[in-house]
Amino acid sequence: MKKFYNLGINGRGVQLHQCDLQLLKYLLEQKVLTSKQLHQFANTHEGVTYNTFRHRLWRWQKNNIIVTEKLTNQKRFGNEFNLNRIGRNGLSMLVQEGVVDPRYLQENLGAYFQLSNYDHYLAISK
Repeated sequence: MKKFYNLGINGRGVQLHQCDLQLLKYLLEQKVLTSKQLHQFANTHEGVTYNTFRHRLWRWQKNNIIVTEKLTNQKRFGNEFNLNRIGRNGLSMLVQEGVVDPRYLQENLGAYFQLSNYDHYLAISK
């Protein structure tokens, strides 16, 4: 089932399926995931190709549903990867649908938007 979320002026927004909301909830729980990790999760639930999924992530980034940081790992000869975390519109969608309790969100809101040292976070989370 699709649902339209109005995010801007002149009726601009995005349509999300129920599996997209599950993906956003998974990203909220994990805080930071690479694009390939998100694709693996989406592929198991809906069987989407990587190019289609990259385009979806680009649209979500444009509408501040997710925030993408492009990082380069210097120790591995400059391999680039994208780290994704949930954005403000993504959080408001999850609260609006009742997937996330608003009280939980108010208590832990700073943990999602003040993450700056990604190397440290990835090292302690794995």
